[in-house]
This record gives sequence, C-alpha cells and structure tokens, in this order.
Amino acid sequence: MKKNKILPLVISFFCVMLLVSSCETIDNLSEKIKDTLSGYDSKKLPIWTISINEIVKYPRATAGEKKVPTYSSEKVWVRRHYEFNSKSVEKITPVEIKGKEGYFKLKVKLDRHGSLIGMRLCNDTSHKPWAMLIDGVYYQSVKFAPANKDDDYSEIIIEGSFDKALAKLLAKYSEPNYKHFHPKL
Repeated sequence: MKKNKILPLVISFFCVMLLVSSCETIDNLSEKIKDTLSGYDSKKLPIWTISINEIVKYPRATAGEKKVPTYSSEKVWVRRHYEFNSKSVEKITPVEIKGKEGYFKLKVKLDRHGSLIGMRLCNDTSHKPWAMLIDGVYYQSVKFAPANKDDDYSEIIIEGSFDKALAKLLAKYSEPNYKHFHPKL
C-alpha cells in the first residue's frame, strides 16, 4: 500500500524536474534560434566596435599613452582612455559623401552619455583630428559635426571616408553591440 502512495509522488517529482530542466533548454534553444534568424551570434559579440581616442602628437610613452597598430602595419600613439566607444553608440547609419561615390561618413545616434561627449567633440577645435579605432586598431583620423542644426547632439556625423563594406559592417553591428553592452534594455 505504501508503494502505491510513493510511486505517484516520485513520478510527479520526476515530471516537475523534467519540466524545469526543459524550460531552460527551450530558453537556450530560442536564444540560438533568435541569433540565427537575426544573423548575430550573441556569444561572439562585441565585434566591429569603434572607439574615439585623442592622437598623441609627441609621445613620451607615459602610462596614459599607448601605441596601437594600424591596418598598414605602422604604429600610432593615442591616449589610453577613449572619449567614447560603441557602448554609447545606439545606431550607425552610413551617409554617402557627395562627389565621392562608394565612400561614406557615419551618422551616429548616441545615448545620453554619448551625446554629452558628442557635444564637446563637435565644438572642440583644439584637439582635431581624433583617432578612430575599430576593434582596437587605428583606422583613420576623423572630425565631428552635429547632424542637426539645433542644439541636439544625440546624433552626430563622424567625418571620415569609409568604404561601403566597412560602413555596412559598422552599421550592422552597432545595435547588437549596444544591446550587448546594455543587457537590461
């Protein structure tokens, strides 16, 4: 008689455990499916990140400076601490440069923190040009301009010359990278 009472409890316990473990498996599977459908693998993010660093004209190899590689295998000295990076970039949109077919500037939508830095960069004339690093490698020197005529710096223009393939990659990964850096959003 006691076996008949214990067996349903054991079966119920087993079913609950199976259900709980399958929910986690389903969540993991749905995450993988979502990544596959969107074209991003969240475990491989962040990629194609940008950072804006001040170029050091006269390096002294102090702790606040670092030598970074370039795509042409040279070295450029920059300030170790960046002004802003992909953590503040909500979205990048390529904007074609007039008279230069196939090359783009970048329209960058910034979060609140980034827009404060963007305002300073757009109005600061003493530090031009700035170094743009892509995944820690110097790409080119850039300048900044506000995207709108009013005093709204939530969107700025990174004035550089980016080929079509690079501009598309930076735009494609800007939103997933932002979500990666801000998982609660």
